Amino acid sequence: MRAPGRWTPAEATERIRKCASGPSFTLHCKERVLKKELSARGLICGDILFVLQNGTVRSAPTPSDAEGFFRYKIEARTPTSKRIVVVTVVPEPQKEIKIMDVMWKGER
Repeated sequence: MRAPGRWTPAEATERIRKCASGPSFTLHCKERVLKKELSARGLICGDILFVLQNGTVRSAPTPSDAEGFFRYKIEARTPTSKRIVVVTVVPEPQKEIKIMDVMWKGER
């Protein structure tokens, strides 16, 4: 599998939104994200999807554990939370996005 490489925040925003809105999009979440982080914040999977489809990447990426892959933080105010949710993702080349973390903006 070929790594997508490093994108600017503007490129990452465009690519993540496009990928998350596509018909063959696949969302992968770590079990910890689904069980602990979403329920602790009163969020649902639809909130994550909303952030991916409508959010903005505002900062430079950080390297992922896999060579050539990068973590991006995309954020948006979701309709259900009324607060800004930050989702840390690792985009993969086959229209897949791996969710690494979900938090409120300013948390941690």
